[in-house]
Amino acid sequence: MRALPLLHIGYPKTGSSWFQQVFYPQVRDLDFYTPQRLRQHESSPLRASKNRLVVCDETLLGQTGHLIEQALQLREIFGPSEIVLFIRNPMDKLPSNYSEYLKAGGTLSLRDFVLKEHRPRYAEKHCYDLVIRLYRDLFGMERVHVYLFEDFQSDPKPFLEKFCYDLDLRPDWSQLNYQPVNQRLTVKALNRKRRLNQLAHAFPLLVKGYLRYKKSRVANAHSSNPTEAPGHRSRPSPFPWERYFTPVELQELRATWYESNQNLIDHYDLSSIITYQYPLASDTRFLK
Repeated sequence: MRALPLLHIGYPKTGSSWFQQVFYPQVRDLDFYTPQRLRQHESSPLRASKNRLVVCDETLLGQTGHLIEQALQLREIFGPSEIVLFIRNPMDKLPSNYSEYLKAGGTLSLRDFVLKEHRPRYAEKHCYDLVIRLYRDLFGMERVHVYLFEDFQSDPKPFLEKFCYDLDLRPDWSQLNYQPVNQRLTVKALNRKRRLNQLAHAFPLLVKGYLRYKKSRVANAHSSNPTEAPGHRSRPSPFPWERYFTPVELQELRATWYESNQNLIDHYDLSSIITYQYPLASDTRFLK
């Protein structure tokens, strides 16, 4: 009997790029679909294969307001499947999300991004208990696998051994590089990128010329130093983003997920989120 399809659907900023680029390509007997390959089949059915179908695309989770519709669509397209969900402390994700926003050309300050634009959409989508319940109702309790990004980040090799055991995956361990990919920008790069985005809105032709020049300089640098591996860097230093908010604002942000995170402990056996300081009403360290 062929194994069920495996749908690794997120969350964004929980290592999905590493799994797409490094891990799944080294797993034996898979018919693996990257986001790019999946887009090529939007208007046609996925081809039949004797190997197990695996899709890793964090955008498949959907956007706020469309989570139920997206989950129903996945069940209709793929039928019975194994679901993989990585979750991450929603407070810790905010700097990474802001970094992605700037990479896409955003110009808001971190404070305005979080409080005015991002928070309404972000809060609902990161009530993890509701998303887990949705997928368990649609695909079955035993077929929805929830992992903490922090467990993976802190000690990848033992984490992946359990991950592979749970999902019956057989990677070529000798080919796995545990260096992170698609990391957030450093603090200096965040400030520089925001200023550049603001200039791009005011002087688009000037900035386009500068970016072309910079791209050629980077290409020349890599050609003169071919041993350097682009995209593989040590983790950026912690971003002290909390200093941009008042204690009251931080407390209100944390309170957004109190009930949801308590449900993760009470109903989904995820008490380890306490170790990683997921927002909880019982945690008095952050009360002012």
